[in-house]
Amino acid sequence: MQEASKTFYGNEYLTIAQGGSIPFMGYLREHWPNAQFVVTGVLGPKSNAHGPNEFLHIPYVKKLISSMAYIVHKTSGL
Repeated sequence: MQEASKTFYGNEYLTIAQGGSIPFMGYLREHWPNAQFVVTGVLGPKSNAHGPNEFLHIPYVKKLISSMAYIVHKTSGL
């Protein structure tokens, strides 16, 4: 995750302990207790989450998709 963040964002990655409203992750953890998960969002700059003018910041989304592909590739053993 650190490599992906530096490669696509030019910064170290950060974590925020939020998302308690995602009960589906608890379900996944129960069924696959040894699995590792990366849960992320795509708000980006000046986004207004759940507001009347909510939108996705396309340059941010592209970096996020690239980062996730990078992480999956690096952890897949290919």
